[in-house]
Amino acid sequence: MKRLMPLFIIVFFLFSCSQSNESKAQKAVKKYLKENMNDPKSYEDVKWSSVDTVFAPYKGTEKSLVQLYKMDSLISELKKLSILMVTNYDKYKTYYKSTDSILNQHRKEYQLDSANYKEYIGYTITHIFRAKNGFGATVLNKNTFTLDKDLKEVISVEDKD
Repeated sequence: MKRLMPLFIIVFFLFSCSQSNESKAQKAVKKYLKENMNDPKSYEDVKWSSVDTVFAPYKGTEKSLVQLYKMDSLISELKKLSILMVTNYDKYKTYYKSTDSILNQHRKEYQLDSANYKEYIGYTITHIFRAKNGFGATVLNKNTFTLDKDLKEVISVEDKD
């Protein structure tokens, strides 16, 4: 038992020294505010939200753009088929059904992929604080900060006032 006691102490210190996501996010936000505020000395901490994960939207990904291009091409084909309708209605009907069916398939695939898409990009935290503005008046601010995956750098700030 005496041999295990130092091991327990080392393990305890290792786990107690690691920072929580909240404290890492708060540290990164405070660093950002210190570098970007009009008067960093006037900063007063009011309230923090909990840290939340952020996922990138499906729209704009390479796969979504390919799907949209395919759908756009099919829509163009359907428009071109309207000329065929005048000359050969039976042929038009056959082409229209197959093209429309493929288009609907692509739409369903896009919707399914969009609903299931989850690309993790980082975290957000909302912070309420007081600080002096450019005119020297102390104002209450409410901002949502988006941070990188490592919780070390602020990527963007959204004013929630």
